[in-house]
Amino acid sequence: MILIKVSKYLNTIFAYNNIPLNLVHISLLIVQEMEVNTNRIYLLKPIKEEFAKILNVSLDRVNKLIKECQKYNIIRSTARGIYEVNSYLFSTGSIVETRNLQAHFDFDNDLYTVNAEQINLITGQVVRKKVMNKKK
Repeated sequence: MILIKVSKYLNTIFAYNNIPLNLVHISLLIVQEMEVNTNRIYLLKPIKEEFAKILNVSLDRVNKLIKECQKYNIIRSTARGIYEVNSYLFSTGSIVETRNLQAHFDFDNDLYTVNAEQINLITGQVVRKKVMNKKK
């Protein structure tokens, strides 16, 4: 049941941000394998082969999907075979941290709001602010 809810949520988020929906399934697999506290995943050959088997595609197709995930900022490479998962799409922290990362959608007005954190360079304190984005 949870996987279905996450999948529907991802379909909405991806569509709203013009991310191809064919990346939902690989994204769900990536999230299942990422480290809980760091949002890090090791995409080494055995894991990629397992993804290929689950998705019923070739290893080359999995590699292309991973590159597309990078292109659309779902993951970013930190070292060879090591990636960080975008915490604005997937969160592994407490419920409070997760709620702070969630976007709020207003489909009637084509708007969404997210909480953004910035560091005050003078005091070093983290400042949260709401950022409203409008799609055209």
